[in-house]
Amino acid sequence: MAIYCVRAEFGKYTEAFLNGKCAALGWLTDESLNSIGPDQYETLGHLYKKDNPNASKMSAAQNVAQIWRFLIDIKEGDIIITPAENVEDLFYGEIVSGYYYDHNDLSCPYPHRKKVNWEKKPVLRSSLSIPLQNTLRSSLTVFYVKHEDAFLEAIGKKGEKRDRLIYSELNESILERVLELSAEEFEILVTELLSAVGFEAKHVGKSGDQGVDARGELDIYGMAKVDLWIQAKRYDLTRRIDSSIVKDLRASVPEKSQACLITTSRNISKKTREACVRSGFKRIGLIDGNQLVEILIDHYQDLSDELKEKLKLRPVLFPE
Repeated sequence: MAIYCVRAEFGKYTEAFLNGKCAALGWLTDESLNSIGPDQYETLGHLYKKDNPNASKMSAAQNVAQIWRFLIDIKEGDIIITPAENVEDLFYGEIVSGYYYDHNDLSCPYPHRKKVNWEKKPVLRSSLSIPLQNTLRSSLTVFYVKHEDAFLEAIGKKGEKRDRLIYSELNESILERVLELSAEEFEILVTELLSAVGFEAKHVGKSGDQGVDARGELDIYGMAKVDLWIQAKRYDLTRRIDSSIVKDLRASVPEKSQACLITTSRNISKKTREACVRSGFKRIGLIDGNQLVEILIDHYQDLSDELKEKLKLRPVLFPE
């Protein structure tokens, strides 16, 4: 079993996917591709070139590869993810048929299809591991999703490739080391991680302060600026994060700024996660203990010598 993402034009046709119990693809829309077999990649390339004579070589190669992935690589039993229009909701389901052609569905103009048994409730993107979230940022329409086991765990299924027990124990050990920091040192750690990922950051909180603990500004090559307010909660790993914390943080942040809650707790209720992305309200970013460890591992070498001396962590190697 493999996991793939099939986008529905920025979520425009997600409802059509769900209602039609399918995943669908455009390109070469005027004819069925039933005749394309596993040994006919070049034939598919010729069909695409004939239908898109002005396409650049790079664009043609990329699009043919995506069509092939949908037709040949995605098989019955594989899992499909498709993002909703709001980006946060990720619907998923199991492929239950081979390829078929349907040009009569007026709700969606994509005729190349595979039947999908969609789950009714989506998974929140923000609840996934940081590496998995990064994978899902691909600009492609159809792509293989790495970190399959992390997604399987998120939807309550057991992964096969990764020893989740060892991974969980490693995370817990690192978080226990982080909890040895004082409240102020933890806020400084969060501030330094903010700098490590590209923000111009400063520590503004005080020990015991219930307000904002760090602020950062990210100028993305002059294309956009992000003013981010951070609340850092150094909590026991099992302490429940209540949705009231999200509500209070939202109320303390200026309208044009963004906010994020970063905590060592791994006990985040579904209600709290949903409160962070509730429609009609300012979105609140949420980094739980496991996600914090993933960011820390990626950027540990970027921390100050003082913090590294406090944490006393060292890199370890794991097989793929």
